[in-house]
Amino acid sequence: SIVVVYYLFFSKYAIFPLMGRPVHHYIRIEKEGLGDVLLWNVKSVKPYLFKAENGTEVSVVLRAKPYWEIKRVELRGADTKVIEPPINTTTYSFNFTLLTNTTIHVVFARIPEFELEVIVDGEGSVDVSSTRVLRGRTIEVNIEPTEGWFIESVRLDGEDLGAVDRLTIEMWSDRVLEVKFHRWAYLNITVEGNATIEVEGAELVNGLYRAPEGSNVTVSIKCPPSSLKLGYYLRSIILDGGYVLEPDLSRRLSQYSLRVAMVGRRELLIETYKLEYAILRLNITGRAE
Repeated sequence: SIVVVYYLFFSKYAIFPLMGRPVHHYIRIEKEGLGDVLLWNVKSVKPYLFKAENGTEVSVVLRAKPYWEIKRVELRGADTKVIEPPINTTTYSFNFTLLTNTTIHVVFARIPEFELEVIVDGEGSVDVSSTRVLRGRTIEVNIEPTEGWFIESVRLDGEDLGAVDRLTIEMWSDRVLEVKFHRWAYLNITVEGNATIEVEGAELVNGLYRAPEGSNVTVSIKCPPSSLKLGYYLRSIILDGGYVLEPDLSRRLSQYSLRVAMVGRRELLIETYKLEYAILRLNITGRAE
């Protein structure tokens, strides 16, 4: 029992037990960059120098200043321990047991900023919450085409995102956003007479056929089926004032298909005519030669 008491007394004071005076060790703080190093369970000697008894459990809290992060921590005592917190770490804490004079070397680094470059082709707006932010932060993007235009494609760092109109971009590096707007072209079709129309490659919006400018659409025209008494036929087809199919009443054409290049607004006029048949019935009695 005497040995146990002697050991505990000696391990605490680390000197000849009869002297009864504890051993103190010093902690020196070294910093690079902007941030604070806070210590608990120690006594301040100078702003950068602290002391505590041998065996003290020391608590350390690191706090980076705004726009700075904790890059690296070195705990140099009997041996050297290196701590590298995750990127964008602004607060970090740890404990260690003080057994010898120790230096805490902390490297605070400024968080880098990254830029979003926006490239716009065509007519429309691309509104971003910011073009330059700290690493890891996000940028909100809203995309809106000018009237008569549409979003054709959105690409981020070369990756096609489709025709999205809003997105959130995480900034871990410099990035490039490419937005391409395309103009709509319109086709107005007027039918005088009786015919059905099918248009391939365009959509009907407010009575007009709409397709991307520069594309081609196919217009198929079909008159109603003829009967013994009545028939409908194409008289003429006029595109932007010019004849595609000139008038000819001797022609018996009930179907037609044409391709139309979509540029601006185009006008297609389809004229049909009705042909009524007279039926002659002959009743023959007897022999006829």
